[in-house]
This record gives sequence, structure tokens and C-alpha cells, in this order.
Amino acid sequence: MDRSSTLKYQGRFLNLNREEEILNKIIKKVGVERREEIENKINQLIADNHRLTRLGALYLICEELGVFESIDKDEYIVPIAKLVGGLNNVNIRCKVLGIRGPIKTATTEYAFLRLGDNSGVVSAIAWSESLKKMLEMNIAVGDDLIIKDAYTRDGIDGRIELHIGKNAYIKKIDVPKIQTLENFFQEDIKSNKPENELDIKARIIGLSDEFFIDYRNEKVVLREVLLLIGDKILNMNVWRDQIDLIKNAELGQLVLIAAAKIEGQKLIVTPKTCITFLNNYNDKYMPPLNITVLDRLELSIDENICLATCFNQIIFVKHPDIEPANSYVVRKYEFVYKDKKWILIPYELGEKIGSMISNDIFVRSLSELSEELTYVCIDGIIEMKSPLALHRLKNDKEIEVLNLWLTDGKRNVYCRAFGANAKIINNIPEGNKVRLKWVKLRKTKFGDLEIIINDTSKVEAAKED
Repeated sequence: MDRSSTLKYQGRFLNLNREEEILNKIIKKVGVERREEIENKINQLIADNHRLTRLGALYLICEELGVFESIDKDEYIVPIAKLVGGLNNVNIRCKVLGIRGPIKTATTEYAFLRLGDNSGVVSAIAWSESLKKMLEMNIAVGDDLIIKDAYTRDGIDGRIELHIGKNAYIKKIDVPKIQTLENFFQEDIKSNKPENELDIKARIIGLSDEFFIDYRNEKVVLREVLLLIGDKILNMNVWRDQIDLIKNAELGQLVLIAAAKIEGQKLIVTPKTCITFLNNYNDKYMPPLNITVLDRLELSIDENICLATCFNQIIFVKHPDIEPANSYVVRKYEFVYKDKKWILIPYELGEKIGSMISNDIFVRSLSELSEELTYVCIDGIIEMKSPLALHRLKNDKEIEVLNLWLTDGKRNVYCRAFGANAKIINNIPEGNKVRLKWVKLRKTKFGDLEIIINDTSKVEAAKED
């Protein structure tokens, strides 16, 4: 049995244990002679609502029969990890991990919340009357709450949502057994699967000014943020009303980001994402960076630009005195966002800490390529190519473009070359082996992978095997 099958089996086993536990409570309440009646009731509830699980049906029956005894004069408290869709009159004790809102529409007002207890976390929506109560109570991130008479639904993303409606009861309480706020947030990235929602602690090391882009014939405001999360550097962009999430952001500041996702080298802000700044940290700390310079680029937009590695990520660095194949400590610096790139500007370049690193370690075979990779080197044979053509950009400038298929005998990948590199490839005969250095990878709208050879890239004759 593979790992995936094992995890699914274990998950089913845990659910069966919970189901049996709750069913036993019901039978104890009503008597064993009514077991068949209870089973029929479970099947009927599931038939009436095909999204309801057996566990959810058992909870509904518990509510109807008043099975759960009161705890500390409160109704039964459901651990967040046990929430399922389709429940009414849900009671939880929790800590507020994030708040986003109020958000106003033409008909209502609401806010997103991220709530957690020691068993798990859940995204919640506080609707108008309950939101008003929360605002009057000055509920903030870090507060402990008891929430009664909420209900659960399956969100459009398939995840359980807790809805705090007009009849909900909300009260601030002291729950010393719930872990501290920051303990809910990961300080490193343990999983980068795009389907996972993550709660992350990050440090802001780059912050762009607001700028506008054209999106579907509309001018849209955008802002880029560069984050250091453990030993990884990730980019996060916010646009439109998301801009308000980072209006108080400062360089070096620690930030708690709840209900975000990761795609490749990006942290994705979702409609449920909440962001909280830790203002109790007076020293806005920019940690020193160790960089290893890979190559000097020949960009028309700027001079002295190199590619380098930093925390195992590839970044751009601008400095006249750094040399390829050498490593340095950067103690004072700034990240500048320019031409869709983050560029590291060292102000205090420390000692060299190593030398003579080969670019060969970044060479990937075509079979290893995935959209998560960026700025890699690839060896392959030009199988076929299109004639060199001109492409008109949005600013009415024209640029050379050439399309080709690259192969290694096992896999063929479509490539698009632009500018000077398109002209270089145009002069290389089909059937020749080339090394494409520092190319980008992306998926087309049809889900296929393609290689982008732009002004950052280099085209060289490949080494013979």
C-alpha cells in the first residue's frame, strides 16, 4: 500500500472511530432497542442532503435528542477539527487568528475570520448583526471567544466554513488551555501543495509602491510584497481591495498571514486570507543574506545585474563589484521591484564566504521540468523551429519572436524565444544541441508546459556528452 492510500485508510479509520463514539452516546440515551430506528434516521438525513456525511448526520441527531451534556454551564463544545458541513446550533471555544473586514455589499455587511483551537483551524464568516456585536465588543486578533448557535456549510472551495449568523451568541472569555496566537502559524513551509490552506509567519523584506496594470481593459492597482518564510523567499501580490490588507506594512516587520495558499514561488492571497502585523516588535529587523553569484546578465534595462542564489531561491542582484562563482554576506540592503523583477541592492557587502560554484548544478533534464521551477538551465536539441517574426507589444514596440520544439529524445517541450535570443536561435540549425540558461517555465491555458527564453536568458552551445 502506497503512502497516499495509507493516509486515506487512516483518515477513514479515525472517522469510523468518531462515528462509533457518537453512535454509542445516542444508543445510551435512547436505548439499544432503537438502534435500527437511529440507523434509518441517519440514512434518511443523508438521502435528503447528499453533501452530508454519516458523521454530520450523527451530530444532527445528537442535537435533536440533546445527547451532549452541558460543560461548565455551556452547551456541548465541538472541537474545530470535528466540524463537518450541514450542522446547526454549533458551539465552539476558539482564538481569533485573523480578521478581514468589514466588507460591504449592496445588501449586507460581513467579515471573514480565521479561528482556531488546539484541534485545528477554520475560516468563518460573521454576518451583519453578529459583525455589529463583534465591533461593539472590540474583538481583535488574539482574543479568546465562545461562539454559540453558529452553523457550518461547505464553502465554494469545498472547505468547511463556520457561519456566525444573527442568532449567534458571542462572548470574550479566557481560555488558558488554548495555545498562543503565534503557535498557530508555521515559521517554515512544510507543504507547497496548492490545495492546502496555510497559516504562516513571515518577515517583509521587500515592499513595492502601488502601480497599475491593464487587466481585461481595466486599470487595476497592484502592490508586490517579498516575504522571508523560514529559509524560503516568496513573492505575494495584492490587488484591488486586497491593497488594504497591507496598508500598514513596513520593511522588516513580522506578519501573520492566515488562510493563504502557495503556488510555485508565490504566496497567494485568497478571499478568506487575513493579515495581521506584529506591532509589538519595535526593531524592524532585516536579516543578513548569504548570496552566491551565478552569472552576469546582459540586460538592456540596467547594468551590473547578476543572478544569484539566496536561501536556495534565485534572485537578481545589482552591484558592480560582485563576481560570478563567488559567495558573499550582504548585511545592509534593499529589494527594489522593477520591470516585473525583484532586484537586491546591497549597501554593505560583507566578506566573500566561498567561490567556484558551477552552473552545472542548475541544469535540468526536460523530464525534470515543472512550473514550480524558475530560472533554470536546460540542455536539449532543437527539433524544429518557426521562422523569425515580429511581435507588437502593448506599448506599440516590436520585438523579434521565434517558436521551437526542444527535445532530449524522451520528451519534447515547446519553447518561445524573444528579442536577441530569438535572433540567436534563428541562426542555429535544427538538430543542434543547445544549453538554454536561466529560462522561465509556465503552463499554457491548455495545461501544457512551455519554456520562455527572454532577455534574462542565455543561449549557448551545449557540452557534448
